[in-house]
Parts: sequence; structure tokens; C-alpha cells
Amino acid sequence: MTYFKSKPLLCYSVLILMCLFAGESIHAEDKALTVLVPKNIREDFMAFVGERSIISIDRYQGKYARREVIELVLLYQALYLGGYQGNITHTVQATDYRRNLQLLGEGKAVIYGTPVWGESIVGKENLFWLSEALVKDGEFVVGLYTAENNLRALAGRH
Repeated sequence: MTYFKSKPLLCYSVLILMCLFAGESIHAEDKALTVLVPKNIREDFMAFVGERSIISIDRYQGKYARREVIELVLLYQALYLGGYQGNITHTVQATDYRRNLQLLGEGKAVIYGTPVWGESIVGKENLFWLSEALVKDGEFVVGLYTAENNLRALAGRH
């Protein structure tokens, strides 16, 4: 396992798994996997998936397709492809980010369904397992982007 190390403020992954679910391994027949998901993302996720099987989704576009929804689809596909075949329960998360991390640390949920900053768990590395960073330091440029024909937006350029 790779624990948090090096650069703070890197977004590590779509998910944080609580380390071995408070000492127990997760088996499909034992428990449903509880995922913390914001209410608006859950609603859009359900609308995006509709009647389709999540594993069959290979086009990530449409009315409800936005980054957070697609991250959740990819998370569930990764769980399935990794061998998990149990139930998944959405738990609508609290609006407070720190409270959600506390719920994870207490074992009330196993996965956080949206990205988490590595620096958010400094000092709590024994409670969480973090994946490697999906976006490495220096690979992402923050900016405002617009179409070439959006004159209104381009007028604000300095």
C-alpha cells in the first residue's frame, strides 16, 4: 500500500478506501459497500445511468454527464473489474468535507465517491489507503477556457 507522502495539495484519486474496513476484508456476502456521494451528484448519476448496466457504459456524454458523475461511473466500473460483485449503497454525504472524512475514519462508509486532497488526511494516514495520484504535480494547468467565437468572454481578456 502507498500512503500519503510528498507534495500537499495534490488531488490523489477518485476514491479513498478506508484501510481494510476497520480491520475486516470486504466480501460481497458480508456487507454492501457504502459510498459517500453528494446529493446532487447521486441524482445526476442515477439519471445518467438510467436503466443501463454500469459496466456496459462506454460513452461518457449526455445531459447528466459531468466530471463528478463520470468519476463515480468509473469508480464502480473499476470495483467491478477488480472483482467486487457485491451491492453498493449510496449514502448522501454531509455538506461538510471534514465531517465526511470523519465518517470514513469511523467506518461509517468505505469509499468517498469524489476526489480528496491528500493534505486533508495528514496525521490520519493509518485510517486511509490512498491510490497513486491520477494527476501528477505539474500535469494540470488551471485556467479559464472559452470557444474562439465567444466574443463576450474574450472581451474580458487582458
